[in-house]
Amino acid sequence: MVAPTLNVGIEVVRVNPAYTSCTCADCLSLGQREKKHQFRCFSCALLAHADCNASRNLARIITSADAIRAEVIRPNVGTTCVP
Repeated sequence: MVAPTLNVGIEVVRVNPAYTSCTCADCLSLGQREKKHQFRCFSCALLAHADCNASRNLARIITSADAIRAEVIRPNVGTTCVP
């Protein structure tokens, strides 16, 4: 999926998706997925489609200043070789 996007000049940014589906995109509090596709925040009362809420969180992470320093998901390949 990465190679075709690079061929047309689209940058791919990998971010850790942990907690994006249970964090409120409006107030950043932890909420809950009540049903498969429903997210509810108990702090600000947001009720949203769970995937839309998660995608808003991912967009915020990518566009924030912290994205430059964000951890990239890397495969675990064992110990690092030190020269």
